[in-house]
Amino acid sequence: MSRGETLPYDASLEAIIRKTGRPPLIIQNSTFSIPTSEIWKERLQAAQSLLKNIIPSVGRIEVKNHDNMAWLGTGWHVADGIFATNRHVALEFAQKQANGDIEFLVNARHRIIKPRIDLREEYRQPDEREFQVIRKQ
Repeated sequence: MSRGETLPYDASLEAIIRKTGRPPLIIQNSTFSIPTSEIWKERLQAAQSLLKNIIPSVGRIEVKNHDNMAWLGTGWHVADGIFATNRHVALEFAQKQANGDIEFLVNARHRIIKPRIDLREEYRQPDEREFQVIRKQ
C-alpha cells in the first residue's frame, strides 16, 4: 500500500461481538425471561422494570428492495419522530452526499432501498408496529 492510500471501509471493525458472556434475551410481549446465569440474573432482575419500559421503544430495522437482506439490525427511539441505529446498519440503505444530504441507496435493479423500523418485531409475535424511515428535508 502506498503512502496516503486509504484502506477500504470494513464495517466489521466497528462491531464488538462476543459469542459468550452476553445475555441474548428473547423478547416477547414487551418483556423477557430472566436468564439462569447468576451474574445476568442479578443484573437483569434489578433493571427489569426499567427495561420493560424501554423495550417498546426498540425495534428491528427492516428493508424493502435490498439485494441481500430483509432486515439489518436494531434501532431505538431517541426523540419525537427520531430513531437511531448503528452506522454499519445505516450504510446498508443510505449514504451522505458531498453536500451533506442523505440519500437512500438503490439496489442492483435500480430500485430505492426502503428502510422501516418495526417496534413489535418480537419472538413469535405476529403484530407489527412499523414506521417508514424518511429523508428529512
